[in-house]
Amino acid sequence: MNEQYSALRSNVSMLGKVLGETIKDALGEHILDRVETIRKLSKSSRAGNEANRQELLTTLQNLSNDELLPVARAFSQFLNLANTAEQYHSISPKGEAASNPEVIARTLRKLKNQPDLNDATIKKAVESLSLELVLTAHPTEITRRTLIHKMGEINNCLKQLDNTDIADYERHQVMRRLRQLIAQSWHTDEIRKQRPSPVDEAKWGFAVVENSLWQGVPNYLRELNEQLEENLGYKLPVDFVPVRFTSWMGGDRDGNPNVTAEITRHVLLLSRWKATDLFLKDIHVLVSELSMVDATPELLALVGEEGASEPYRYLMKKIARPSDGDSVLAGSTSERREAAQTGWPADAKRAALGTSVRLLPVVTGLRHGHYRQRRVTRHAPPREVFRRTAGAY
Repeated sequence: MNEQYSALRSNVSMLGKVLGETIKDALGEHILDRVETIRKLSKSSRAGNEANRQELLTTLQNLSNDELLPVARAFSQFLNLANTAEQYHSISPKGEAASNPEVIARTLRKLKNQPDLNDATIKKAVESLSLELVLTAHPTEITRRTLIHKMGEINNCLKQLDNTDIADYERHQVMRRLRQLIAQSWHTDEIRKQRPSPVDEAKWGFAVVENSLWQGVPNYLRELNEQLEENLGYKLPVDFVPVRFTSWMGGDRDGNPNVTAEITRHVLLLSRWKATDLFLKDIHVLVSELSMVDATPELLALVGEEGASEPYRYLMKKIARPSDGDSVLAGSTSERREAAQTGWPADAKRAALGTSVRLLPVVTGLRHGHYRQRRVTRHAPPREVFRRTAGAY
């Protein structure tokens, strides 16, 4: 058993123990004992012990009405926690981390060893990659968003506990937070009382983009670029956009009379606001980081004498805080959200589209090689935001 699986089993055991403590505090030790008895009998029964299998069936048949629901919930919650731990470790069927860069490197080496392939062929194949991810609403998703959010927070706790440099008092704080989250999950009703609306479903799709894809896709492209450079001596073009997104959210009328033209317009406005907000968040990060002085003549000409001392920062500030009276873009997140939800006239258009319009000249210049930084530092990678932006055009 490799180290990755050992860590997974350790975390699953720890999460199960905390869940058991939560059940004991909430319902008493007799319920926890019943759950533990069923768990142990199930384990031995699966190993082939026929006597324990019969005992397990008898135990389940003899559960009282008051015991049925908490026992079922205990195993359901444990499976959710085990899935969260497995997702954190991202273990592949071969027992290695799915995010391991060696997976990409090994694939590239395997391709290079093919007699009918050469570096130029591989490069051409990479540059022709085109993946389209379709975001679609799933009203049949039974897990409530609040519980999915809590599982995401538990994932973050596991990440913190993995830090070997964490101090004892910090570990204690993380474990306390973990107990809080598991207790919150246990005391939360898993069943929705109302069917989600098409707008609710769309908001969940936006959350997937913000919490996962917005960082996950660029991170993968960075890793792919590094492995290509290491194995083939080749860097991806700055405007390389192999992954694009489309969406059915708010527009899928197949059998759903609730998806009207007004709903579609509302979801489109929300999606444009979300895109604007995500870009602005990254741009504000760049404003704080891009303090470099060196720049190409094209960029220096763009920012003029006023921005020559910090050209990248100057450019980002202009995008984030325009000076042409567009107060919506310069306003708070709540103001942009309110504007985006008012409809197409004036402010909503400006809030939803203003940033992308301002980014367009930058992207166009980038595609022509005008704004490439001479020396990209580890902590200031502007090309990543530009790369995301380029994918919109």
